[in-house]
Amino acid sequence: MNDEIFCPRPDVILRKEYFPGNIKENNFLKWYHRFLTILSRLLITKRNFIDYDGEFGIELQIVIPYAYFLQRRGLLQETISCLDTKCLYYFSENHCEKYKNRIPNNTFSKYRIPNNTVHTSQLNTAQWIAPPYKNIYSNSRFEWDREIVVIFNKYNIEWGGQPCNYLDINILESIVKLLSPRYQIIYNRPDNHHISDNGEILDLKEKKLLKRCNNLTLFDDLNEKNPDLTFNTLQMMILANCSKFISVQGGNAVLASYFGGENIIYTKRGRELWYGDYNHYPLYSGTRLYLCTDYNQLLERIRKVFL
Repeated sequence: MNDEIFCPRPDVILRKEYFPGNIKENNFLKWYHRFLTILSRLLITKRNFIDYDGEFGIELQIVIPYAYFLQRRGLLQETISCLDTKCLYYFSENHCEKYKNRIPNNTFSKYRIPNNTVHTSQLNTAQWIAPPYKNIYSNSRFEWDREIVVIFNKYNIEWGGQPCNYLDINILESIVKLLSPRYQIIYNRPDNHHISDNGEILDLKEKKLLKRCNNLTLFDDLNEKNPDLTFNTLQMMILANCSKFISVQGGNAVLASYFGGENIIYTKRGRELWYGDYNHYPLYSGTRLYLCTDYNQLLERIRKVFL
């Protein structure tokens, strides 16, 4: 077991090669994060409103939990964010959807929140409480005869280059073949009509093929059939009724981690691997996290965890 690092939950295993210098064993970082936690307990941030226009995944990781912390203590005055975020800030009595497009987070200083980065193995949780989305959005509206598995995917320009962290058509076919005899599959790859995050979204051309598969429903079809719900509200309601997720690196992996159960993440590249971000994903709802860096590993993990 010398080649493995264990996360705060024993079922989350990260390999040492993901962490140059093994930052989990770096005593300086350990004491630094302890210092930040103590300091935050002594000094409650004076800014009691949220004004955020950055990346979706980062908002879920450190912005919304800070807003919820303030609300739980009766300190939250107002929240301002991007389009279709009311359901994320359901607890805010004064929420404004101001921004049409999200911008890359090159700096956190202007937001004035306790955590100044998500790229760390340990978040400062002194002013951080994850909203109980699963309890809030559980419902009887979206239920199937079979247990649900939600598959997230993306296919967009990453870091100015070609798509990297995505499930291609061949691996999707293999996953569906494994799961469809037992589960109802919900496949969700948002396009430009649904999200406003940075990064040009490309067309993988997989949805027509998947639409013909048994026991598989496209999230796009659910969105069309439920015009009374916003895209994100529909996501929250579907995810709340699910406990098995397959996601890819990015905001979808964070969102899936808010609903408990088991989240298998395909991540080939990203700072999350280098800095140990995935260590704090189980904090959002106690989800069991499994990381896969190639397709063969992904299929094997699906067999072991879901079958």
